[in-house]
Amino acid sequence: MAQKSGVQVHGLEEMQKEIEKLVDEMEDELQIGTDDAANAVAGTLRQNAPRGPSGNLAESITTKPLPRRADMPQVTMVGADYRIAPHQHLVEFGSVKWQGNPFFRRSIDGMRGAIQSAIKSKAEQPVRRRGG
Repeated sequence: MAQKSGVQVHGLEEMQKEIEKLVDEMEDELQIGTDDAANAVAGTLRQNAPRGPSGNLAESITTKPLPRRADMPQVTMVGADYRIAPHQHLVEFGSVKWQGNPFFRRSIDGMRGAIQSAIKSKAEQPVRRRGG
């Protein structure tokens, strides 16, 4: 027969509320981090974009945060606006007659570590504010 230990735990409801608050704050900071990283990538892409006579390719680089979804991580897209630079895919990938200039892929690959660090740093801020 098991005996009751007499141990009582107080504060579980408060702890659950604090955990939920922490998760909400982390999601907010994560969105800021992804937006900041996307804007940094867009700036680098604009600098690295080959310059043609119109300069449209660099001008077409834009960011777009996607709406939050519970089953998805925070997402901010970076890309070229097709209405401004419908030729972006030809520059990046080339064609039968031209090899292409994969500036987009090289820029992303070169910034991968900085992107991850920026997002991670933002997501950790709510924990650090609590002394963690």
